[in-house]
Amino acid sequence: MNTTKDDKPAAAKEHEAAFLLQAELAAGLQHEFGLKPEFSQVWAARLTGFLRIRLGAQEIYIPAPSKAERDAAIFREFDGTNAAAVMQRHGVSRSRLYQIFEEQRAMQLAVSPVSSLKTGQDSA
Repeated sequence: MNTTKDDKPAAAKEHEAAFLLQAELAAGLQHEFGLKPEFSQVWAARLTGFLRIRLGAQEIYIPAPSKAERDAAIFREFDGTNAAAVMQRHGVSRSRLYQIFEEQRAMQLAVSPVSSLKTGQDSA
């Protein structure tokens, strides 16, 4: 019998992996598209079947979300009074929150250093 390192039969391991993929897809469909659980399960099962046929037995690299996008969102959202909420939403520590805020502010100042300063010139 073909077994893996943890002595689970290969077929059981494949079934478990397919089940986990289907569960992740269903959760994503519910979250991203607002599908009801019964519909997301149907779509997730179909997508899982498709992926198993097209990409079965391959290891696939799925890149993490862009940290640049996350950092820009943190800069937009943080108002100085909502640190706990922003930290929880983006999964960062307090020190990382302030570090990101300072980095983003420095980048913004480098792009337009006088954008918020009065120039002393009349607009007329």
